[in-house]
Amino acid sequence: MTEYDGMSQESIKRVTENKAYTARTLIDLLRFVAPKTMQRAESHFSHGLADNLEDPKYSHYKYWSNPLETM
Repeated sequence: MTEYDGMSQESIKRVTENKAYTARTLIDLLRFVAPKTMQRAESHFSHGLADNLEDPKYSHYKYWSNPLETM
């Protein structure tokens, strides 16, 4: 059993029919459809924009793959 077995194709279609997803809101859709996968991905990868690159948190490896959050 995977997390995808919990959602039927019809329920996924209903989610996508009523909202136009953009690059910004697509992450929300993925969090809804595949929450466990997104939790794993977000613990290892970042997809944000750094406010202050001098902040020590940006030295963590999860930010290295994002050019907008690394020096």
